[in-house]
Amino acid sequence: MSETTLSETIDVEVATLVFGGAAALPPIEPVTVCFATETVLIRELIARTVAEQIQVLLESRKELAAHTQDILSRQYLSDEEIEQQARQGRVHFPTPQEERTIEVQTEIDKALRGFGEQRFFISIDGQQPQSLDDKVLLSRYSQIVFIRLMPLVGG
Repeated sequence: MSETTLSETIDVEVATLVFGGAAALPPIEPVTVCFATETVLIRELIARTVAEQIQVLLESRKELAAHTQDILSRQYLSDEEIEQQARQGRVHFPTPQEERTIEVQTEIDKALRGFGEQRFFISIDGQQPQSLDDKVLLSRYSQIVFIRLMPLVGG
């Protein structure tokens, strides 16, 4: 019987890049995500990364806490939201609001849908997983990047 101990965990850094669109909001900083095993499903990688991004944004950017939703929306803006904005004549990031409640599971669900609908992709050690059910082998040296390509102004 083997128990998972702290020394058996795998800590990996996940970076996020957004290309295109306006740079109105600060970037999402890299986060460190801890896993109890080396082999993880992409859906678990996404869920844990989004949860950690929210935690880091709320903790380290207290002055931007009201804008956490805006920062996340830039990464996971849905096709419907893009199309609706395009019909209004401009695709843009959400405008800051005073206070918003961040529902972690809602953001995770949006990110999982976004990956499934190819609104962003993931690079893991130069490989691009295609499915939420893909398994990947991680090490503390793994290079993981979430990449979002945003439409440029004007199309």
